[in-house]
Amino acid sequence: MPVKDADFLADAAAMDIIDSASDNFKILGKSDGAIVYSQSANSVNVKLAPGKYRVTAYNPKSGESKIVSKSVKINGDYTLDTPDNTSVYWFRKL
Repeated sequence: MPVKDADFLADAAAMDIIDSASDNFKILGKSDGAIVYSQSANSVNVKLAPGKYRVTAYNPKSGESKIVSKSVKINGDYTLDTPDNTSVYWFRKL
């Protein structure tokens, strides 16, 4: 994925693979952030430490990004509804 955001790359490098029990999406995570790679329309349950997060979507082919939510309060579990195409979502704790 051609992403040039140094913070995204550093965060991804510090994350572990989380068993998603699905071939439709994969999750990398740590206690204060996550990256979700979705290959189709899904409802993905993401477990995060309580707090406020910025959610950014990335196009895996172009690396282009779009902020989905500047600040969303999460208290442990968050359900991410992904569209019908391949996308990458980064949850970054604020």
